Amino acid sequence: MKINRKKIHEKYSGHYAYCGSVIEIKEMQVDHIIPKYNFFKHEINPGYDNPNDERNLNPACSPCNKYKDTYDLEMFRKQIQVQIKRL
Repeated sequence: MKINRKKIHEKYSGHYAYCGSVIEIKEMQVDHIIPKYNFFKHEINPGYDNPNDERNLNPACSPCNKYKDTYDLEMFRKQIQVQIKRL
């Protein structure tokens, strides 16, 4: 399944999903909300069987995508809260 980068870009009206900055499609990275490495083991069944399903993809900038790494969305949110508390 080929990823439609234009659809992913439009998903958040031309903004990154996590930090909200405006993006150019050529600079965008595509993030898997439920990471590919544990998609089939994940406790939440998303209702589709392909990790590259557009519902599982978000537009992300390089720093956010790197920081999110292999976390699912909830774990990523918890990590951000920890960082805020540390600051």
